[in-house]
Amino acid sequence: MVTFATLAYLINWGWLRIGRLMYAVAIIAGLSIIKGYTTHKGMTQAMVYHLLWWCIVAGLIGGRLYFVIQQPNFVSYYLAHPEHILATWEGGMAFFGAIFLVIPTLFWRSRVERINPLVAIDAGVLFAAGGQIFGLRRPGVLMLVYLYAYAITQFFLFFVRANDVVSFLGLNWGLKQAQWTSLVLLIVLLPLTYVVLRYSKPVPEGEVAATYGVPQKSRDEKKSNVEQVETEEMETPEETGSTPTEVETKEVETPEETGSTTANIPE
Repeated sequence: MVTFATLAYLINWGWLRIGRLMYAVAIIAGLSIIKGYTTHKGMTQAMVYHLLWWCIVAGLIGGRLYFVIQQPNFVSYYLAHPEHILATWEGGMAFFGAIFLVIPTLFWRSRVERINPLVAIDAGVLFAAGGQIFGLRRPGVLMLVYLYAYAITQFFLFFVRANDVVSFLGLNWGLKQAQWTSLVLLIVLLPLTYVVLRYSKPVPEGEVAATYGVPQKSRDEKKSNVEQVETEEMETPEETGSTPTEVETKEVETPEETGSTTANIPE
């Protein structure tokens, strides 16, 4: 058990900082927020946790890498000292990078876990947004709403933030890095919106959204797997050293009215 003295020691030595502590708080809060949504969509807690740990790692790596590559000293410092690239404790994360890496990670792990990827991604963006929406019946729409809203708000927000103005592909429009990223994301979202609305089918009432439209193992296949395991666990008579037992008999006396006879019948 971690005592308060040990916790104070860690904080004093800088091994546990407020920023990292808030990551843990945010994860716990996010899980509480999406619990109702995932249950409503037919995702068990086991499914959620199977995706969660991959997304945490992807979010940290993506957020850190996207921050690093934007730095003016990327080549002179980070490439010359690669041990600092993933040093998140030195400060510096870009949330766009987390989005860019978490979404494909969710798609990949959903396919592995036999979950509808769009349902999982909707849960992921709900986790990130900190909201709670149950009304959407078409998987993927929540993802689009979140990405559009985030890109648009970031574009306008950075007009009043004191970040450096940068050029992009030779264009000098007086925009900052996050604003360029927002514009690129909005362009990418146009074909993505078409794909989601074209191929994501509304989930009928009574169907489980997490597995709707995703091929699952048939009952016969599951039963066959169970029977195979049981067969392998059973031991044959030769393995146990047992031999077939002789059929036991017992005498049965007929009523005296029919005459006293004795017959041997197998038990």
